Parts: sequence; C-alpha cells; structure tokens
Amino acid sequence: MTEAMDAADRAEREQPYAEELYWRLGFAVSVGFFVGLLAAVLAVFVHLWVGRWVLSALVGLLALCAGAPVSLYLFASWSRRGAPLRENTWVGRAVQRWLQWVSELFDRMSAPGTGPQGPGTQEVGPRGEPTRVFGAARLAQRTVREVMVPRPDVVGIPADVSVAEAGRRMLEHGISRAPVYVGDLETTEGVVHIKDVFAAMMRGEGDRPIRDYVRPVHFVPETKPLAELLREMQEGRFHLAVVSDEYGCVTGIVTLEDLLEEVVGRIADEFDQEIPEVVRLPDGTYRVQATLPIVDLNELLGTNLPHASWNTVGGLVFGLAGRIPEPGAVVELEGVRFVVERVQGRRIVTVLVQPLPRPESSATPAA
Repeated sequence: MTEAMDAADRAEREQPYAEELYWRLGFAVSVGFFVGLLAAVLAVFVHLWVGRWVLSALVGLLALCAGAPVSLYLFASWSRRGAPLRENTWVGRAVQRWLQWVSELFDRMSAPGTGPQGPGTQEVGPRGEPTRVFGAARLAQRTVREVMVPRPDVVGIPADVSVAEAGRRMLEHGISRAPVYVGDLETTEGVVHIKDVFAAMMRGEGDRPIRDYVRPVHFVPETKPLAELLREMQEGRFHLAVVSDEYGCVTGIVTLEDLLEEVVGRIADEFDQEIPEVVRLPDGTYRVQATLPIVDLNELLGTNLPHASWNTVGGLVFGLAGRIPEPGAVVELEGVRFVVERVQGRRIVTVLVQPLPRPESSATPAA
C-alpha cells in the first residue's frame, strides 16, 4: 500500500514537469522554425545582391546571434508559473494551436511514403524524434481511462471452455491475449496467450479447460497515468491489464500497444481493418467514430470541449442528449453541432461533427 501511494505521489509530481517540457520544447522548435525561415529569405536576397561569401557570413551570424539565444531564453523563461495564463487566455490558446500545427507538420514529415523514397519504404534516422517527443508529452498527460478498450468491446474467454475453442475465438477476433473469466469480467481469473494455446494443442491437450493455462492478471485503476503504467509494464513484463473504476467494477482492458500508440501513432498490422476515426466531408463536416477521444477532437477543431465527465465523442453526445439517441438526433455545445449518424443497439457508432460559424459581434452605438 505504501509503495502504491509513493508511486501515485511520484506520478503527480512528475506530470507538471512533462507538461512544462512540452511547452518549452514547443517554443524552442517554433523559434528555430522562424529563424530558419528568416535566414532562408535573407539568403535569397543577399545572394542576389551581394554574393556568396557575404551570404554565408550573414546566415551564420543570424543563426548564432538570434536562433540559439532566443530559443534558450524561451526554453528557460516559459515555466510552470505561466500555465494558467497559457491555458485560459487567447494568447495561450493561440500558442497551443501553433504547437499543435508544428506537431502535425512533424507527423507528416516523418510518415512513411511521404519522402523521396516513395511508398513502402522505411527511413532510419532522427526525423521521427519530434513526433515521439510530443507523443511522450501526451503520454504523461493522459490516463488509462482515455485509451482503454471499453468493456463492451473486450473479447474475453470463459474459463470452462476448451483450449481448442479458446484458440478458435482468439483467431476469429485476431487477438494474441485475452482475459479469462468465470461468469463475467468482474471475476477475471487471468490472461491467456495465444502461443500457450497453440503449444497445448500441439501436445494434444485441446480438450482441457483453458483455465489450466492462464497467467496472472494485473488490475489497474482508470485514473492511473499512462507514463506510470508503461513503467510498470516494462518492469513487470506484462502486456495486458484489466481496468477497474473507483467502485472496483471492471470497465475495460488496456494493452501495451494502446500505450505505444500514444507515442508513435496508430500501429496497424495486416489483419487490422482500418476504419478512419475522422473523415472530412466536402461540406466541412467531420464524420467521426463515437470512440474518438474528446481531447483529440479538441485538437482537430481547436476547441475546448469538456472532457472531465466524458472521454469520447459518443459519451459526450449521450450525456448531452440525456437518453439513448436515435439516428438524426442533434445536440450542440460551445459552437459545435453533433448529429448522431449511426446507432447499433444502445451504442452510438458514428457522429457528424459540424463547427458552427461564430456570431459576429455587433457594437451598439453609445447613446
């Protein structure tokens, strides 16, 4: 218990430093970008008017005298004391949108197939480092609840089924690990790995119950920071954990792949059926999966929709509607219109998101 409390305190102390690193590094990158752009513009004019040697001297002097000191000054001066100002003023929001644009620019630059080598090639080098740095900052800011596989989507295996049946279900869903439970996920006994299933079948043990091959399962709270969980997975050498809420009820599972995708982006293999989370339609509306995190939608639209009570767009729409919405149901919040497009059972599947035009402020003449 003491170790868990110490770990929680340590994670809480480290999170502000990760946020500070995000802002400081973003400013350094931004200043470097503008200095490089200014140097390029000056290079063209000086080369045309003066000559090559003067060009080299001026560009070097500009990079030395302007780029490094200004970047270091901003890196050192933009501290946690200005965090409320950054988040609650138009200046802070503008800077945050600029940093988001820089991050997306690095994503496009480091994406496979966008370089001169063409599609299907892999470039080895530091070009993906900025993306991973911004991803690491997101990892420190988010919790398990924001990335977990929700309980309705969890593929579990009853403990009394045979090894052969468990293998069939895992192959059918394309998973390598699955929780094994008695009755329901509330009584999860352990985790089974597909290689243990195959090994048992090779030994002719396909008729034995799968509970004989389970491995210990780890339970984690929804509120655990992702960075802390990643360290625990590395140290404990486990890839799957069952997530529970404050009442001890199972709410989903989280895997090592879920955490890594926060750093490097979507990880897909040849068996994944790619369904884009966001599709921009010709009229400017976005078709989004209901499972899209609200924080990602905020980054996309440059909005500040609340995500304390709801994690996903579907949860937000469900909460605003106050009932199970039908296709075509419309709700609005903070200048964004949400139209329920598709519902499956009691779950929202896709939502049309439309940013509304901001009303023009009309000044009233003084009497």
